[in-house]
Amino acid sequence: MGYYALNVREPLSVRLSYVPTYFETYTDEKLDPQAEADFRHKVIARKELWGDERIPVR
Repeated sequence: MGYYALNVREPLSVRLSYVPTYFETYTDEKLDPQAEADFRHKVIARKELWGDERIPVR
């Protein structure tokens, strides 16, 4: 069952914090820090995903 089915509401910043754990869970490998940074950059660039949350400045 996924987030949508459960109607979970949490900030995208919180969900992004789970990325390294999800990656390791599904691949049994550590996520490369640069790959994580690249992914975060792509998500942060998509303002429509942020809703009412303030977009982090980096």
